[in-house]
Amino acid sequence: MALSKTAPQLLTTAPALNIGATLGKALIYQNGPCFISYQNWLTANAMAKPSNVQIVPNKGINYNSINFGLRGGPACKKMGGYMVGATPAQTPTGLKSVYGPRATMLYHALNAPTNLHNWLNASVSCGNKPSAWANTNKFGIPTGGQSYKNPVVLLALLNGGFTPKSPTWGNSFVTLKVVGPTAKTK
Repeated sequence: MALSKTAPQLLTTAPALNIGATLGKALIYQNGPCFISYQNWLTANAMAKPSNVQIVPNKGINYNSINFGLRGGPACKKMGGYMVGATPAQTPTGLKSVYGPRATMLYHALNAPTNLHNWLNASVSCGNKPSAWANTNKFGIPTGGQSYKNPVVLLALLNGGFTPKSPTWGNSFVTLKVVGPTAKTK
């Protein structure tokens, strides 16, 4: 795979919605994930709105197919259940989930198609207040380093791992597909 030698520039204008456009390839720049390429694709095809995009696992891919992001514990398979069964620990809140944050995010991304906005919103840190952990629209993950603009786990799914050391680096596990505005699920 040929890597770009020049840094991509961020697009600032959002053209019309390009329904049916897909992104199912690795976004790698100088051996690392390229958030600007992701943002540019989103801007150029989905009017810069993740709510117009679905995450679709590639053919033959499911949660059991991946070999990265699973060391932090098992996935919480229930939205909003991440802190259920929390145990005492040396954390700001004094509690630690029995689940892995990345495993939880990967599980929900690969049980798709799922709306990218809903997944990103659910994957963003909920903070360290127990009242936020019970929000059924979020995983309840109080840490994890993922942000809405720089979705680390999504880029890992597109790039085949978190680092070039991953044996599947360069092979995408998901495709992003522009579907247009979707009604919020009830």
